[in-house]
Amino acid sequence: VLDPVMVSKSGYKLLSNDAKETLIKELFPLATLVTPNLPEAEEILNIKIENLDDMRKAAIKILKLGCKSVLIKGGHLEGDSTDLFFDGNFSFDINDNFVYKKENDYANFLNGILSIIKRHGYVFECGFDVLIASNVPSAGGISSSSALECGFAWAVNQTFEFNISRKEIALMGQQSEHEFMNVNCGIMDQYIIATAQENSAELLDCASITHEFVPLNLGDYRFVVMNTKKQRKLADSKYNERRSQCEQGLAILQQNGVDIKDLCSLSVEDFEKYGSFIKDDVIYRRVRHCVTENQRVLDAVAALKQNDLVQLGKLLYESHDSLKNDYEVTGIELDTLKEVASKQEGCIGARMTGAGFGGCAIALVHKDKADAFKKNVQEEYTKIVGYPGGFFTCASSQGVREI
Repeated sequence: VLDPVMVSKSGYKLLSNDAKETLIKELFPLATLVTPNLPEAEEILNIKIENLDDMRKAAIKILKLGCKSVLIKGGHLEGDSTDLFFDGNFSFDINDNFVYKKENDYANFLNGILSIIKRHGYVFECGFDVLIASNVPSAGGISSSSALECGFAWAVNQTFEFNISRKEIALMGQQSEHEFMNVNCGIMDQYIIATAQENSAELLDCASITHEFVPLNLGDYRFVVMNTKKQRKLADSKYNERRSQCEQGLAILQQNGVDIKDLCSLSVEDFEKYGSFIKDDVIYRRVRHCVTENQRVLDAVAALKQNDLVQLGKLLYESHDSLKNDYEVTGIELDTLKEVASKQEGCIGARMTGAGFGGCAIALVHKDKADAFKKNVQEEYTKIVGYPGGFFTCASSQGVREI
């Protein structure tokens, strides 16, 4: 038997029913299934793929057949979901010293993780095949890259029994971003993806890398994700720029005798007292955002502990305004979503999320008004921006895990 065996629609049609059955039972455990589009995959697998549940069933069916690897190119689902399977088929030697290469596309995130895991002393005694599927919009500011990194890292960890902790998985994801992807990101995205608990928010202290779970009792309210459908082309470079500006502000305060190790150690009252040391208006506003946003986080925790969703929504609005005016990372698309959302019945809070310059925003909406909310915001957003956005309702869940 040749390895790999490549199966296409045209070749599959020529087979007799007995041959098709033999192919599935005997050859698939040694085969690579290659099909250029979703309809051909549906025919070969004898399954209709119309939504995320169907996608999961197809993936499970493929894996149960024992297929070594599977590539379905160009698969797209309508509505809330995006790519069925990641495009492209990449092959690497597990013994490589991985380096970033633009042509490797999303595989760079995987190679970055493998590079960091190996650097920490873990040894791979063999290679492996991996099939990746996702319904998280890419470049949408809702941590699709961190989900890819940490999900992959956890799968590798479990498969090879490395016993890497969830916290270490998060830190490896951040290290990969810094040293492999050259993005000087924080730890928040990777940390929540690695450590999350269902029905909980997570208060993360980025200075000490410690966390506290906070009850997330939304009652009759739901978070609606609003996708601008504008890719965040400037986000990575502007993230590094904003971080540099905050570091400049911290250095100025320290040089003027303010005894702090980081901006999150500075209270709003202390900033009002010492902020005048910062003469540059841009640096001043960047620091003001960090200090006031830190306080809003603490206030949000207090609101959640008191089940005060109205106060939580108010803080979301205030946060967006600060991100718009002081941190300057929103833009017409995100501002439109927030402004239109705030005028809808049943919405009590909205805010951009992620690095900004496109991507997504979130809104806290009563469940009975969610459908009308999506319809109305879509209509207004399309009218103002010129093209439609994307909307879906989400809920909190466990972090990386086997399903």
